[in-house]
Amino acid sequence: MRKLIVGRIFNLSPVIAALLVTVSSMPVYAVGDDFTNGDKGDGRGKLWMEIEDVGMTLEEANAEIENEPQFATSWKDRARVYFAKGMYAEALKDINHAKSLNKENPSIYTLSKYTRLNLGDSIGFVEDALTQAMLWDYPYIAFNIRHFDKSQHDEVLAAIETRRGEWSHTDSMKGILLYEWNRKEEALACFEKQLREAPDYCAYSGKATILEEMGKRSEAITLLKEGLNKIPGHLYLQEHLDQLLSKN
Repeated sequence: MRKLIVGRIFNLSPVIAALLVTVSSMPVYAVGDDFTNGDKGDGRGKLWMEIEDVGMTLEEANAEIENEPQFATSWKDRARVYFAKGMYAEALKDINHAKSLNKENPSIYTLSKYTRLNLGDSIGFVEDALTQAMLWDYPYIAFNIRHFDKSQHDEVLAAIETRRGEWSHTDSMKGILLYEWNRKEEALACFEKQLREAPDYCAYSGKATILEEMGKRSEAITLLKEGLNKIPGHLYLQEHLDQLLSKN
């Protein structure tokens, strides 16, 4: 079941959250942070329910694999049963087999990243989130990993850097995280590099946000207009521009 709860983790208005869903071709899953119950936003909170009980018993999942072992979905379904039972090591074995059958299915990486997190493999979580971001071509997956402890920030950035040759949005994703971690000068440098080498809407919006915070509202507006010229009709950029123009 897909749940569109992006606004809670993005800390965005409902309008912008809806726009993100509209402009993206990716499936958006529930990633709401339940901070009142101790959720740090790292996948451990009880509202991270993008992984649900598949609705079958272990016996039924075994039968599905016996009947259709060639399908990644069969192995993923049993992994979900194991996950629901807290049998994370068993779940990971099935997940890895599912990946061997279909490396292009983002939902497998959804299940994988939370399984690995529950097994204490936080960087494994990051790796799976990065693979999802690449499959969906969607840098804002960075919000999935923004709440890691400060001691892990550089390790997370290094993991992203390893994908540079595979994915054109590497600097945007790093910029998003650096901004969230209050390393804004570094974030600005990443967004500017992205704009020089492979402009995307994340870099336009990210740099504009920092410019506005620096008191350079007119420069931010000019930049967003430039972005709309490069990416005509982009709803997120238009919403961001409208917000700035509406301020006195």
